[in-house]
Amino acid sequence: VDDMIRFVFFIFDKKKRGYIEQEEVEFLIETLHGGVFKGNMTKALKSMNFHEDGKVDFHEFRAICKAFPSVLFPAFRMQQSMRLNILGEVWWQDKIETLQKEKDGFLGRCEQKRATEEKRLLRERRKLIRSELGLYSFYFSKHRRENLERIHPKPIVYLDKDHDVRVKFPETES
Repeated sequence: VDDMIRFVFFIFDKKKRGYIEQEEVEFLIETLHGGVFKGNMTKALKSMNFHEDGKVDFHEFRAICKAFPSVLFPAFRMQQSMRLNILGEVWWQDKIETLQKEKDGFLGRCEQKRATEEKRLLRERRKLIRSELGLYSFYFSKHRRENLERIHPKPIVYLDKDHDVRVKFPETES
């Protein structure tokens, strides 16, 4: 659904400025609905926050489309019609499944990289704490080890929006 909303927004944001002007939104609804503004279309238009400059950004547009699904219904109907008439529903379903498997595989590899990096950093942390305490104190002085673990907190390893591994080190306690 978000992909369709993004696609429609991209098409009607002709100058690629990141917003659609009020006239463009009205043209979008008129185009999709054949110039007929029925009940929900009028409500959707009235509820859009066009600011003082008569513009609506993507996040506001998405919120309206989710609140009033009938706004983009003709676009979804057209997509379904194209699926049935171009290569057939079975081909499109296979394509969607193939793309999802590729995406899952990519995300799985990214998560595996993240987990590997996290394990490496935790091993380094453990080694550092063990070297500061000495072998005996590391294993038999729980209180001293916990104090050093607070001084050297566990790193936070995560994937950013581009699926790159990032590391954040929390503030240390003194």
